[in-house]
Amino acid sequence: MYDGPPYEFTEPQNRVIADLSNSLRWVSIPALALASITLANLVIGTVLGIRDGLLTNWHYISLLLFVLVSFIIYFSLFRWTMTASAGLQAIVKTKGKDIPYLMASLDNLGNLFGLLATFIKVFLLLALISLVLSLFQLFSGKDVNTLPPVKVPENAKPAPNKANGETKKPEAAKDAPAEKKPEEKKPEEKAKP
Repeated sequence: MYDGPPYEFTEPQNRVIADLSNSLRWVSIPALALASITLANLVIGTVLGIRDGLLTNWHYISLLLFVLVSFIIYFSLFRWTMTASAGLQAIVKTKGKDIPYLMASLDNLGNLFGLLATFIKVFLLLALISLVLSLFQLFSGKDVNTLPPVKVPENAKPAPNKANGETKKPEAAKDAPAEKKPEEKKPEEKAKP
C-alpha cells in the first residue's frame, strides 16, 4: 500500500480515469451475465446427470468440469474488472486518497492480465504442438486419410445399386407365390352357331 503524502489527480486526469472505469464496468457486466448463465447450466447439467444416471459417464463429467472452469473464469473476470472499476471511480469521487485506490485497481488489473497471460501461454503451447504434429505428418510421408480395410462378414450380401437400376425386393415378396393376372378374352374368339 501507498504510505506517502496524499495525492490528487487533476481534472483532465480524472476524466481519463473515469472513462477507463466505465469501460471496465461494461466488461464486468457481460462477464457477470456469462457467469450466471454458466452457473445455471452447471446446476441444470448436474441435476440432469443425477436424475438420468449420467454421472458415471466420464465424457459427461468432463463436460460438467469444463462448464465449472468456465464459470470460475467468467466470475473471476467479473470480479477483477468490477473491483478495478470501483477503485478507479473512487479516485474520481474522493479527495486525497487517489494513490491507494489506484494501487488497488492496478492490483485487480494485474490479476486480470495474469489470467489473460496464462490463456495466451496455453494457446501458444497448443499452437506449437499442432505445428510440430503437422510438420511431422508432412515429412513422414504417411497419408492420414488411409484407414485400415474394413472386414465384411462372409454372409453379408451387397446392397442394391440404385444408380444401375437395381432394386431390392422386400423379403416377403421373394417367398410369396407369384400372382396370376386374369386372362382377357380376345375379340376374335366369337361363338359360332
